[in-house]
Amino acid sequence: MKKIINPKKGLFWSLLLLIIAAFGSQWLAHEPRPDRFMPLIPYASNTQDTANTDYKSPFDTQNQGIYYRHWFGTDKIGRDIAAGVLQGTRSALAVGFGGMLLALLIGLPLGLATGFYGDDRLKMPIYRFILRGVFFVLFIFYIYIFI
Repeated sequence: MKKIINPKKGLFWSLLLLIIAAFGSQWLAHEPRPDRFMPLIPYASNTQDTANTDYKSPFDTQNQGIYYRHWFGTDKIGRDIAAGVLQGTRSALAVGFGGMLLALLIGLPLGLATGFYGDDRLKMPIYRFILRGVFFVLFIFYIYIFI
């Protein structure tokens, strides 16, 4: 018997990742300041903790109280791994959505042209197809530079 996957779980995890990527570094992980509320992780992704350098494990003894503990540990120079994971979530989702947008920008016109012309009127030699692709990439490159 096949297990049916619940789509609500995937939607929940996707929305959770989007919320973490959008607000993680501002709300969940930053340096404690008196004009802001206390974050869950009291370190920014680039903050160095000199007391806990050289790859501290989450289970090692750390030199501060329970609030200032590094829950995922630290790297070689003392940066908090949990704050880095939150910052990396933002970068990973930006790259993922950028790749999806690029695929949409390339695939949608090609699919529309193929659907409109079918297989009988969209015949061209391979060298012309390759040259048009190269010129399109150069066009996008120079538009980006000059705008």
